[in-house]
Amino acid sequence: MKPTLLLVAGLLGLFLIVAPFGATAGTLSIPSGKQVSVVNATPSTVFLANTTSIGNGTVSYNFVGSGGNDTFQLAAGNASNVFVATGLLSNSFNLTTGGGNSTFSLSSGPYSNFTIALGNFTGTQTFAISGGINCVLNETTIGPISGNALWSVNLGTNSTVSLASSFTGNQSTINLVF
Repeated sequence: MKPTLLLVAGLLGLFLIVAPFGATAGTLSIPSGKQVSVVNATPSTVFLANTTSIGNGTVSYNFVGSGGNDTFQLAAGNASNVFVATGLLSNSFNLTTGGGNSTFSLSSGPYSNFTIALGNFTGTQTFAISGGINCVLNETTIGPISGNALWSVNLGTNSTVSLASSFTGNQSTINLVF
């Protein structure tokens, strides 16, 4: 085969592999595994990451939604969890912590909502959250918290933050700028 035909065939094959992730809006069929990265430019996509069935080891999810109005559903289990989620604008981030150590790094543009439910955990929960103007961050508790919590939040003007938990760990640090 000529090199040009090989290049065209290779690009067509790559397109067929990547196309299902950007073909239509809706919930993505995300492959299972302990290290997952997904990029999608279709607006109103739902990104799901649920590690509650994984008991040990390290689990990493990296999501990029550049279409806007995306939803990121992140549920941590007892493993060591790392969730990175980045959106363009007007996104919803819904998180539930697990019993293990978890890191959540969330970044979005204006008019985004961050809803966080702190579960029963004894490990360390780390949150690095940044957003544009008019963002809302609501945190509630759905179980006793005896682990450490570290928060770094930077939101734009006209944003609101509500942290409703009583943090009883040996080390809880909260840094809010908006």
